Amino acid sequence: MASASAGPYLVAAMGFAAFLSAVGLSTLRSRSFPRWTGVVAFVGAVAFLITSLTAVVGLGEDSVFGYGFLPGILALVIWSMAASIAEFRRAA
Repeated sequence: MASASAGPYLVAAMGFAAFLSAVGLSTLRSRSFPRWTGVVAFVGAVAFLITSLTAVVGLGEDSVFGYGFLPGILALVIWSMAASIAEFRRAA
């Protein structure tokens, strides 16, 4: 890992990238959620994948790969809220 303090965040970014890409693919194939949630999941997966490249390049002030974390977190939160609302509507 690039640094001891950033290590858990980089591992989480890799896990979130895998999770969001699997959910996005599943959503677009099965249409279990609205189609736009699958697109949001893919955007988040790409953002977290860019963030995980920090482990390869290393941390530093000139590293641009850390900028993918905020869009990734926003996509994860938006997808989570949209999926929860869709499931709540389906159950009601």
